[in-house]
Amino acid sequence: MKRHHYFAAIASTLVLDMVYFYAIDPRTTNSLGLALGFIMLSATIVMFGILAAQLWSRVLFPDTPLRATLRVTCAISGVLVFLLGLQSIGQLTFQDIVMLTPFALVLLFYTGYGKRFRITQT
Repeated sequence: MKRHHYFAAIASTLVLDMVYFYAIDPRTTNSLGLALGFIMLSATIVMFGILAAQLWSRVLFPDTPLRATLRVTCAISGVLVFLLGLQSIGQLTFQDIVMLTPFALVLLFYTGYGKRFRITQT
């Protein structure tokens, strides 16, 4: 997908998110409606992260492979979505952030270096 298509996709999902959250009332909407809004917002965050990764890898670090940059972006987006979910139900504490950071780093290390090690072994 070309860069201007990503801008259009992100703009359309942002508008869709704003219209959806403006149209629903969180006090009267069932949990499925709130979950759908959270999924839409999560998709917007991930799409914005992918666009930022492409721009970041091309402008700031042209020698870094795009695949590695996307891996980092997906890890960061996943952590942000998880923290957003915890915050939206009122369960986010500083301990959650402190405990989630090492797990995200281990996952990033495992997905990045583990695949490279398995490829060179075979």
